[in-house]
Amino acid sequence: MMIELSKSLAGGYTPYEVRTRFASIYRGVRAPAGLDVELKQRVDALLTLFPDAVVGGWTAARLHRVPYAAGHPPEIVLPRRRPRDNVVMRHEALPDSDIVVVRGYRCTSPERTAADLAWHLPKDRAIAAVDQCVRRLHDGSQVTTVDAIRRFVDESRYFHRGAVIHDVLDEVDGRAESFWETYARLLLHRNGLDLFVPQIHVLGDRFRVDLGAGEYRVAVEYDGAHHRDGPQHARDIDRWNALQQDADWELIPACKTTIAYHGDQLLHRVRNALRRRGWPG
Repeated sequence: MMIELSKSLAGGYTPYEVRTRFASIYRGVRAPAGLDVELKQRVDALLTLFPDAVVGGWTAARLHRVPYAAGHPPEIVLPRRRPRDNVVMRHEALPDSDIVVVRGYRCTSPERTAADLAWHLPKDRAIAAVDQCVRRLHDGSQVTTVDAIRRFVDESRYFHRGAVIHDVLDEVDGRAESFWETYARLLLHRNGLDLFVPQIHVLGDRFRVDLGAGEYRVAVEYDGAHHRDGPQHARDIDRWNALQQDADWELIPACKTTIAYHGDQLLHRVRNALRRRGWPG
């Protein structure tokens, strides 16, 4: 239950009761003390303050079940400028065609959400975000597609045909299973190593490699924190052994630090591995 401060005082609560029984979520809105304030509660609090708001950006992406959309401040779109701390607020009168209802919330459509991420984020992060918007999920579904986003942008008056967004979409692939796999792909492809393809199947459908040059059996594998988990680490060891011993692949692990700060070292290792396998480059 969310309450507006002015209404709580008018409704019979004393100032002391408001301070002790309710915790502040945003200035002017409180929730019962002890409530675990997750995204839903924060969005509910904002909509209590701004009932004409539309959920947008990363928050809309999370409602649409885009992978890795969590961990961002709540984001809303308002027809008028009303700044507030710890909230991302965009100011635009959205057309009805850009709004859908998801789980009871008015939010930007999948195509508008992806276009907003591509428009507002730095380019590489935008590419990684849209990669997740268009990737095929485990159940085979997609939140949206590159073609659908392009059509939306071309027809939108807000984006003015969106050259910035089309530039992002030109480098979207949609097969990465994490942001850092996208960043690794961009590093390789922008340095002349576009023979690396995301999510190549090896040994039939038994395994996949994050980025593989199939002709030369060289793969770059993103080694994220989740790979340190005990059961996951055990599965990775079995998979790496099978790929190297049974399928004769050379694996090059890459962590966030390597991709972000030591790209030259990674490229050097990759090129050397390819040359050992007969690559003429």
